[in-house]
Amino acid sequence: MEILSSIGSWIYTNIFTTADMLLLVLCFIGQMINRKGLKNALAGGLKCLIGFNVYSTATSTMTSTFRPLLYALKDAFGMEVVINDVYYGNSAMLTYFEEHGGNAGQAGIVLWIAFGLMIAFALFKKITKVRDLPLQGHGLVVEATRNLILISLLAPVLDGWQLIIIAALFMATKMSCIGNISVEASQDLTDGSGMTVAHNQMFLDGVMYKIGMKIEKDTLKKTGRLPRKIDDLELPGWLSIFNDVYVACFIVMFIFFGAIMLIMGQQTFIDLGFTTPDASFLMYIFNTAATFPISLVIMFTGLKMFSAEIMASFDGISEKLLHGVLPGIDVAAFYGFCGNPNVITLGFLVGTLLMIISTIIMALLNVPVIVMVGYTQMMFDNASVGMFGYKRGGLKGLLLGVLLVAIADTWLAASFGMATGLYVTGGLAAPSDTSILYGTFGWLFKLGVPGIIAVIIIIGLIPTVQYIFTKDKEDYWLVASDWDAYKAKHPELETPIVNSSNLDESNLQASE
Repeated sequence: MEILSSIGSWIYTNIFTTADMLLLVLCFIGQMINRKGLKNALAGGLKCLIGFNVYSTATSTMTSTFRPLLYALKDAFGMEVVINDVYYGNSAMLTYFEEHGGNAGQAGIVLWIAFGLMIAFALFKKITKVRDLPLQGHGLVVEATRNLILISLLAPVLDGWQLIIIAALFMATKMSCIGNISVEASQDLTDGSGMTVAHNQMFLDGVMYKIGMKIEKDTLKKTGRLPRKIDDLELPGWLSIFNDVYVACFIVMFIFFGAIMLIMGQQTFIDLGFTTPDASFLMYIFNTAATFPISLVIMFTGLKMFSAEIMASFDGISEKLLHGVLPGIDVAAFYGFCGNPNVITLGFLVGTLLMIISTIIMALLNVPVIVMVGYTQMMFDNASVGMFGYKRGGLKGLLLGVLLVAIADTWLAASFGMATGLYVTGGLAAPSDTSILYGTFGWLFKLGVPGIIAVIIIIGLIPTVQYIFTKDKEDYWLVASDWDAYKAKHPELETPIVNSSNLDESNLQASE
C-alpha cells in the first residue's frame, strides 16, 4: 500500500502539477484513442511538450520586457497601468495564479472535458440549437487556461475537481453558444465556405454583422446605393507595409510605447536600473519595441506545434459529428474573404488610434485602473470586428465596429481587472469577448457557484433565443447546412463577394 501511495504521489507531483507533462500525457492518450499508433502518439506528445515550453519561453520574455515600462509608469505618474494583451496578459495571469497556489496543469483536463461537452452540444443540436463546434487549436488551449484562472480567482471557494468541472462547463458554453452568434456572419462573408469563427471576437463579429445589415438596409432606402466602401477612397500605397503582421507590430509598438517612454524620460529608466546614462535611449526604445514581434514569432511557433498535436487528438472524434454543424476556426482564416486587404489594415490602424485615445481619456479622468492595449488586440480585435462590420455596413460599419472594440478592450477590460483583482499583475488577457463577458457578468461570479451557474445558463440560452427570434425556423438550420438554398430564399444577400488572397501569409498564420 505504501508503494502504491508513493507511485501515486510521484505521478501527481511530476505530471498533474506540471502543465507541459500533463499536456504530453493527455495528447498521447488522445492520439492513441484515435488510433494514431504508438510511434505517432509518442512523437505527438513530445511535440506538444516542446511546443508548450517554446510558447512559455516567449511569454516569459515578453513579461520581462514590459515589466520595466509598467514600473516606470507607476513610479513617474503614480498610475495603476495594465497592459491588455492576450499573450503578455496570459503570462502575467499565469504567474499570479501559480504564485497563489494554482495548478496550471489542470488546464489540460479542463480542455478535454470542455471539448467533450462541446461535442455533446453539437450532437444534441436539436435541443441546444448549437450550429458550431470550435476546433481552433491554440485558441482552445488559451481559453482553458484563462477560464481556469479567472474562475478560481472570482470564486475562490472552488478548488480541485469542482473548479475543473465548473471551468470546463463555462468554457464549453462560452465557446459553443457565443460562437453560434457568428454563424450567419461567417457564412455570408465567405459565401458559404462551411466554417465559422471560434475566436476571441465571436460576439462582436456577429453583432457588428447584424448592425452592418441594418446600415446597408437604411442606406439603400435613403440613397438607393450601398454604403461607401474602401474602393470608393484613394488610399496611399504605403499602407501596404501594415499587411505584414510582424512589421506592423514593431511599428505600432515603437511609436506607441516609444512615445510614452520619451515622455517619462531616460532618467526614469536609469533610476530604476533598466538602462545606463551612457547608453542610447533611442536604441533602448528600439530594442524594447523589437522584442515584441520577436516574441510573437517564437510564440506562434510553439503554439503551432502543441495546438496541432492536441487537435490531432480530437479530429477523429469531431469529424464524425460535424454533419450540419460548422467547424469553428481561427478568425485570421477569414481575412482573405474581406474583398480588399486594406479593410484589415484600416480596421487595425483606426482601431489602434481609438484605443490610444481611450487610454488617454482614462488617464485624464484618473480612473482607478488605466488600460493600455497591446499589439495582439490592436491587430486582431480591430481587424476582425471591423471586417464583419464592413461586410454589409461598409466604412460606417467598420468604424462603428472598431469603436466598440476600443471601449471593450479598455473600459470593460478595466472592470474585468477590478472584478478579478488581476490589475495588480500589470497584465490582462482580455480580448473583446472576454472583456465584455467578464467586465459585466464577472461581478456575478463573486456570488460563488450560484452566480457562475446563472451566467452559464444565460449564455447557454443564446442559441435558443436566436432560434426563437428566427421567423423561418428552416432558415436557422439552412444557413449552416445548405448556404446556396438559404441564399436562394434571401435575394438581398446577392452582393459581390471577393475572395482576396493578397494578404501576406503571416497574417493568416499569426493570430491569437
